Amino acid sequence: MSPLEFFIDLSLERWSFWMEGDRLKFRAPESVPTEEILPRIREYKSELLHILKNEPYQLSAYPLTYGQRALWYIWKLAPESSAYNQSIPLTSPLGASYENWIESFRILLDRHPMLSTRFPLHATKPIQQRTDPAVMDCAWSDLSQCTMNERDAAARKAHEAPFDLETSAAVRFRVFSEDGTTPSTVLFTMHHIICDGWYPRGATPGTAYYSKCSCLGQ
Repeated sequence: MSPLEFFIDLSLERWSFWMEGDRLKFRAPESVPTEEILPRIREYKSELLHILKNEPYQLSAYPLTYGQRALWYIWKLAPESSAYNQSIPLTSPLGASYENWIESFRILLDRHPMLSTRFPLHATKPIQQRTDPAVMDCAWSDLSQCTMNERDAAARKAHEAPFDLETSAAVRFRVFSEDGTTPSTVLFTMHHIICDGWYPRGATPGTAYYSKCSCLGQ
């Protein structure tokens, strides 16, 4: 077992690690014996400090709920399926640029950590683990030379593209432009494993609002 795997195990058991200046801090769950664990934490202290300084999101690891576990196994059986993709088209505010939308997406990911979550295997079981919040699946599509049918087909293809739940976050953003220069529509797509009926409705107004504020410099 590598040091990272060891600390992910502890995170799954609700241990917390952080730094205050150059000092390592941790919190253990109540009623958990630490006599056997503390020597290993000391042994891997340099590796843990490196993780906390460079990739702290790696330790944001949690067990799956029963519902998430069922969805993960369904995805594993048919990874090419889009049956559990959920997409919402957003109309871009007047004057908003692609850069405004990028900034809005970053704010949204910062405020909703679940949107930066992947679902890898760990010790033969799927877990949920945050990805690097700086990495975002976002793309621009120029539809200015496309017919209406071709535009519909582009949106449908963006919606139906499968997610790789093990290696990347279960959310993506596609920005479409009808004139080739300014955004007209944004397709906000998530896998059902990170959202249910209420979640898209809560996130969508925020996305549009952040885009508008970014456009206005607020």
